[in-house]
Amino acid sequence: MEAPSEQISLLLNLQQVDMTYLQTKKRFEELPQRAQILQIRQKQDEIAKKAQQVLAMREQAEKKIAGIEDEDQRLAEKIASIQKAIDEGTGDYRNLEAATKEMNGQTARREELVAELEVANANLEKVLAVARQVAAASDKLGQQENAAIESFRKEGTDLQQQMARLEAERKEVEALVEPGLLEEFRKTAKACAGVGIGVLSEDRCGICRQPIQESRMVELRSQAPLGRCPHCKRMLVVL
Repeated sequence: MEAPSEQISLLLNLQQVDMTYLQTKKRFEELPQRAQILQIRQKQDEIAKKAQQVLAMREQAEKKIAGIEDEDQRLAEKIASIQKAIDEGTGDYRNLEAATKEMNGQTARREELVAELEVANANLEKVLAVARQVAAASDKLGQQENAAIESFRKEGTDLQQQMARLEAERKEVEALVEPGLLEEFRKTAKACAGVGIGVLSEDRCGICRQPIQESRMVELRSQAPLGRCPHCKRMLVVL
């Protein structure tokens, strides 16, 4: 394939720019912060579910305490009412005895409520302790996420800037390559994993490294300065 040496140099330069761009893009796409952020957010979802469970447990514990306190308040009011009636001496002996018995039963129930309230408060404190742990874990994950995002932005921005510079350099080089040759290079690169041209090295393709038989070497040298590898079909500079 006929091609002036300066055009071949431009193609090799263009190939180097393309390969550097692909490597930089790969580094950007494989930044470890991406996986870190994803893992952190998955843990945050788990923590959020746990927080909802703890909230439900807290509401239940507080409802239990409120119920005990309400019952105790009602009993206290009832006992006070009975005591008032006893003090005033209203009713006959039987009524007085029944009122005293009732008051004693309600007093005993208040004593039970004291024990129940102690247990309920202890349960609530356990729930609150778990809630504090969940909140601390959530805060820590938030800090880790912010750090990972900041690191990703910094490193990712640097790589994106490099890619932008390489794209600009690619356009400058492409503008200097003969259109037909550039089209052939691009078509080959697309079909060959982004690598469109190599250099013959002794009896091997400089890209696929496959040895080229002597009979094909004769044919290849007849195509100098630009042929094709018989194996990978890339454009091949024959020096």
